[in-house]
Amino acid sequence: MSTCRGTRPDRSGRRLTALITSVNTVSVPAAHGLTLAAEQFGDDGNPIVLMAHGGGQCRHVWAETAVRLAAAGYGVFTLDCRGHGDSDWADPPRYEPDDFARDIEAAARWRLEVDGRPPHYVGASFSGIAGLIAAGLCDQAAFASLTLVDVTPTHKVGALDKARALFARTLEEGFATEAEAARAIGAEPGSARLEQMLRREADGRWRWRWDPAFAACIHHDERTQRQCKSAAAALSIPVHLIRAGRSDFVDDEGTAAFLAMTPHLQVTMLPDARHVVTGDQDGAYANAILRFLEDASRCR
Repeated sequence: MSTCRGTRPDRSGRRLTALITSVNTVSVPAAHGLTLAAEQFGDDGNPIVLMAHGGGQCRHVWAETAVRLAAAGYGVFTLDCRGHGDSDWADPPRYEPDDFARDIEAAARWRLEVDGRPPHYVGASFSGIAGLIAAGLCDQAAFASLTLVDVTPTHKVGALDKARALFARTLEEGFATEAEAARAIGAEPGSARLEQMLRREADGRWRWRWDPAFAACIHHDERTQRQCKSAAAALSIPVHLIRAGRSDFVDDEGTAAFLAMTPHLQVTMLPDARHVVTGDQDGAYANAILRFLEDASRCR
C-alpha cells in the first residue's frame, strides 16, 4: 500500500506540499499476455484513477498529478503503456490503437475485479485514443469516467505527422548530448525525467526507452477515426476533454465535432499547456481532473 498525506490542491493551482511515505511499483495485466509496469499512489480502498501517458513517454510524466490526486483521496495507478518504460514489449510487434485499447480495458477490468467498482481513466494523447476506444467500443461498464488530455476523435493529423517524423529521425541516431536530449522532452539536463524517458548507451548518445517498432504504428488513420467516432457516440459515462491552449493537435473545430458526438462532454481549457504532458508543478491538470471527478461522482 502506498500512502500519501497532504492538503487538498486548491482551485488556484497553488503548489501542494505532500508527503509520500511509499510508492509501490506494481504489475498490471494487459492484453495478449503482456504485463504493464505501474506505480501506485494513495490508500487502498479509495476510488481508483488509472493514468496513461502520451506516445514515447512513460508513467513518470503523471507523478506530480498522481501525488495531488492521492492527497485528495484517490488511489492512483500511473501506467507504462506496452513497449514503453518498464512494460513488456510486444513480440511480434502489436502497437495498433486497438492493441493499446485492449490493454486499457484489461487494466480497468483488473481494478473492477479487485475493488468492486470501476476506475476512472485519464489518458493523454494516444493513450486517450486508446481509452476512448476501450470505453466506447470494448467494455464501458469497466469505467467510471473518461478524461482525454488534448485528443479528440478527429484531431489534426498534420501535427501527428510532425511527431512521427521526430521519432523516426532520432530512433537510430539518438541525441548527441544530454542538453539536446533534455530539450527534446522538455526536461532539465540531469533531471530524473531524462533517464526515465531516454537512456545513455555505450556510444555516449541518448536514445528513447521504448520499442522502436512502436514508431511505425503512430497514426490516426481513417479506420481509427471511424472507431473513435463510433466510440464517442456510444459513450454514456461522464467524459472530459482537457484542451492544451498551445496545442497543435486539438482546435475549436475538433472540439465542436466531439461535442456533437458526445453532447454531455465537459471541456476544460488550460491556456498555457502544450500537447505533451511533462509534469504538473502548478497543479493545473490535477485541479481540472478533480473538479471533473467531483461532478462525475455527483452524477452517478
